[in-house]
Amino acid sequence: MLTRLLLVFSYSATLGLAQHGYWGVQQNGNCQDPSGQNGQCISLVQCPHLEAILKQRPLTQAKVQFLRDAQCGFEGRYPKVCCALRRSAISIENVTNEVKKLESAWKLRTPEEQRQPDNGDHPNLRLLPTDCGFDTSDKIWGGGVTELDELPWMALLQYQTATGNKQFLCGGAVINKRYILTAAHCLHREDLKLLYQIVMVRLGEFDLTTDPDCDKDYISGKESCAPTPQDFGVEKIIIHPEYSPRSANKWYDIGLIRVNKDIKFTDFVKPVCLPLSAETRGRYVGNTVVVAGWGRTQTMKQSNLKMKIQLPVVSNEECNKMYQQKNRQIGESQLCAGGEKDRDSCSGDSGSPLMITAGNRYSVAGIVSYGLDTCGSENWPGVYTRVSDFTNWILDQLKQ
Repeated sequence: MLTRLLLVFSYSATLGLAQHGYWGVQQNGNCQDPSGQNGQCISLVQCPHLEAILKQRPLTQAKVQFLRDAQCGFEGRYPKVCCALRRSAISIENVTNEVKKLESAWKLRTPEEQRQPDNGDHPNLRLLPTDCGFDTSDKIWGGGVTELDELPWMALLQYQTATGNKQFLCGGAVINKRYILTAAHCLHREDLKLLYQIVMVRLGEFDLTTDPDCDKDYISGKESCAPTPQDFGVEKIIIHPEYSPRSANKWYDIGLIRVNKDIKFTDFVKPVCLPLSAETRGRYVGNTVVVAGWGRTQTMKQSNLKMKIQLPVVSNEECNKMYQQKNRQIGESQLCAGGEKDRDSCSGDSGSPLMITAGNRYSVAGIVSYGLDTCGSENWPGVYTRVSDFTNWILDQLKQ
């Protein structure tokens, strides 16, 4: 694990050094660290207090910046850092204070400045449809049951037990003609406790009890029906490598399913956009977002109909105050929404998208990760994976 962390830091630091240069390094290896202390340029693993920062989770942008600023060279593939010569409580306190200053400065940056490195030139952008995120339904914003063709990227994941029983237990979102975005905990064998195996992805569904799904215009009396849902086998499951099913925090709770054949796009099956533009990569606090699925309702039963609800985005600081009571920590790669009584996403919605609109398009801002066992509890927002922090990873996984 440490080797992987070092390699990640080495790559990140290299990107930063092209702009910032080494921090005060002299020919004899003496240097000044970012907090102004005299130090020596040595391997990161020989500098306990800086190595400890690298191991911390979440690894905030401020900590990454401090480590980049501390770098003074390489030893083979691994970075060297300017490590304070006086490794006392005072020197460690200085480092801690410097990181806190950077944390404060980072919070003052705009969402545009905070966002991840631009992926505008990623070669796999060509695999994303340009006509994503359009919803042609004419229903006015609100909660409750959706229209037949509303939010047409919604996916249902079906699982089979050892006894052959099949259930829809998670959701997801279509992002191109072969991939479904969902939560890692909907895919990982340890989370599924070896009791369930994912066997099918369904698209274009509305009512689980009827086929075809039809709707009547109460003014004209004319009935319109949706085509039969499209069902797909699972060709490949991709789970973020940093996801740990044993972690209560559920950081990196993101994954992809590659289906076994091309998805046919219709009015009832379309892709949602990834948050690639500046306006869809923000922190979202103060915005209203939408979550949808076939999850539990207030009666604690799974809904047969596709439902949606609007939720306010809550700051991570406010969210942390609540979840710290449960010994959980909200990371920067997560976001929180909800917290209003009886208004929340529930367990059946795991893996479903949290959506935001920019112009007339929908982008997926988050993925349903976890919340309290009692749904819709007042002051307890739901926790979502922040998709904008993972767009490069998603693009890296896509194949033709």
